Amino acid sequence: FFEIPLSTNHNNKHIVTHVFNTSQKVLTHTYTTIMSILASMAATSASATAQQARSRALLLYRDMLRQVPASIEQFNLDKSREDFRVMIRHHFEKHRDVKEPDIIDRLVFMGRLELEEVHKLWKQKPHILKHFETTAAEIAAQKMDAHDDEAKLAADFQRRFYKGHHVEYDV
Repeated sequence: FFEIPLSTNHNNKHIVTHVFNTSQKVLTHTYTTIMSILASMAATSASATAQQARSRALLLYRDMLRQVPASIEQFNLDKSREDFRVMIRHHFEKHRDVKEPDIIDRLVFMGRLELEEVHKLWKQKPHILKHFETTAAEIAAQKMDAHDDEAKLAADFQRRFYKGHHVEYDV
């Protein structure tokens, strides 16, 4: 995109270096512009209250569920809508205890980016299937932890029962 005069008195190495440096400046400027636009988008979408941030998170959740049928078709996935619903819900449930609006806004922003990447086909099939593998592993770990807690509680009850100590457990 730059016109380079061709003459015999120019050093070719100097011309190539100049074009490379100029192109690098243009790319750096473009990257900086994109990042500033993204930063301004994030700054303008700040929630004033936790309730407002929560409503944005719920809107993102609904938008993701609406995208499911198109994603199944576009990526030719052998997953059902229910599988997607479980996976999406699990990702939202992981952050259920977050109460600060700033953190919720960041999570919603990252979720919107994920949704946009899927919608515009910037992600590929393995990127989407990775979420299912992660979700399955996390759910299995949670079930194992719950099972271990129940086993510890039962063993503790039996030990105290045999010793003659009656203990009330809140269930």
